Amino acid sequence: MRFSDEQRREFARMLSEERLNRWKELARDPSLSTWRSRVECKLPVDDEHAVLLHEWNSALSFSMMATIQILELSLRNHIHDTLSAYFGTRDWWGNLQGSRWSASSNLLPPQTDDINNAITVSGRRSKGVTSGGVISELSFGFWLSLLGPSYDNPSGGIAHWRNCLHTVFDKAGRIGRKDAYAELERIVRLRNRCAHHEPIVTMNIGAEYAHILHFSRRFSRTTAEWIGQTSLVPHLTKPDWFNALRVSGRLVGSPP
Repeated sequence: MRFSDEQRREFARMLSEERLNRWKELARDPSLSTWRSRVECKLPVDDEHAVLLHEWNSALSFSMMATIQILELSLRNHIHDTLSAYFGTRDWWGNLQGSRWSASSNLLPPQTDDINNAITVSGRRSKGVTSGGVISELSFGFWLSLLGPSYDNPSGGIAHWRNCLHTVFDKAGRIGRKDAYAELERIVRLRNRCAHHEPIVTMNIGAEYAHILHFSRRFSRTTAEWIGQTSLVPHLTKPDWFNALRVSGRLVGSPP
């Protein structure tokens, strides 16, 4: 037994019985047969192995979040630079009247709400509202929304995609807006699953990682190379994934 009775009771309190039962159910998934064999998990699954699976999911999620973080930082700055060049200002996102900033008419709701919230947060800092401060407060979903149909509508006066944003994603060949949106949306959904502690253990992690590299190459080969050089994800998909975890302390799900 890896955990004492006291620890097992505390895990039930920390994670909740409902969550433990969910992970016990998940541990029976056919796609996890290799994991069950590696950690000597027998059916029916007990609380202890539910905790171990939760740990394994956390290890995958942490490594995936770190990988996606590089993509998100790079992508938002590529989009920011492109819109800045198109509008001729780093403050393309806002209007300044007197000493008061507000969202630019170059954007639509709810993105204007996102900008106004970012302005408020940035304004609380010692430097006040700055372009870098506002950009850093915008969510991954905000940048995805700029690839949506509302920003490819010349008859409505806002056509950021065809006017400039398509050039962001042409480093590996031309791609349509719908495809760019779908490819990025897949990454945003994965990022949200990781951030909200949802299971990713039954997903094809190798395929998701390959997709991240593929999309990164669309706007920056250097970003894709950086991810390839630093990500733990490919190591965690190999049979010797225990070795990849030695650098981060406890061997998650390790047999005794």
